[in-house]
Amino acid sequence: KLKFSRVVAAEYPRKGVWSLGLVTGSGLSKVTNAVKRDLLTVFIPTSPTPFTGFIIMIPRKQTIEMDLSIEEVFRFTLSGGVITPGSEHAAALREFKPITIDKPDLKDQKEEDAEV
Repeated sequence: KLKFSRVVAAEYPRKGVWSLGLVTGSGLSKVTNAVKRDLLTVFIPTSPTPFTGFIIMIPRKQTIEMDLSIEEVFRFTLSGGVITPGSEHAAALREFKPITIDKPDLKDQKEEDAEV
């Protein structure tokens, strides 16, 4: 049985791209000692099957603690980011600006079709 202690955001798979991850431990001691850093072991679930993913060891300072439940992370991942966590969802809706599309002028279209 896997035990996740908390949720973090980490720049993964490259700088500038952020992923949500579940902290599973404090890094392998051999790696932690070799790099002389405080590491976290983080499981990064993949979409749409969050039971698969990647395990990374990342310096604690390079993560952002998230106030999310494990369930919210799995919902977010399983939905491909469509289902956002509670407070995040409300913020996203406030920022949503619907677009309007003008009706095409069919008169102009009929004239163009006649020319062809």
